[in-house]
Amino acid sequence: MFLKLLYDGVDEKVVRILAFWYSNEVCYVRWNDVVSSGFKMGNGTRQGDVFSPLLFSRYIRELLDDVCSSGIGCFIGTQCVNILAYADDLVLLAPSWHALQSMLNILHIQSFAIDLTCNVTKTVYMIFMRKSRHRIFSTVFPLLQLAALLTICFTF
Repeated sequence: MFLKLLYDGVDEKVVRILAFWYSNEVCYVRWNDVVSSGFKMGNGTRQGDVFSPLLFSRYIRELLDDVCSSGIGCFIGTQCVNILAYADDLVLLAPSWHALQSMLNILHIQSFAIDLTCNVTKTVYMIFMRKSRHRIFSTVFPLLQLAALLTICFTF
């Protein structure tokens, strides 16, 4: 992450401060009125921190660029819209099951390259049916896969 910031031309002093800040943070968990003892975080950005969305979006920029430049997605006129990102949430927009699977393949390759884990237990998909029912080809879809061995069993 910090190398990416340096590559982008962020001042070295600012990067050093961020690196120090993140490498020395101590976290606590509060559950009701009970607070845990402190523990060090090994990676990730701080939840609720003002810099976290910016740092995370920089961390996944290449992933976003690869999905965007794939040309796979939904089109509004000539503009391809295929991924929405906010903080650590991603939304993939695809016109078909096959297109979504292709985008998941890109996501898998890029997330592996940056050591990013996708939580498939918190992952869902939605299908919007056509208004014109006579143009629906199928309502049954194959299982989606995030990796060759990891099948995402979505229900809707």
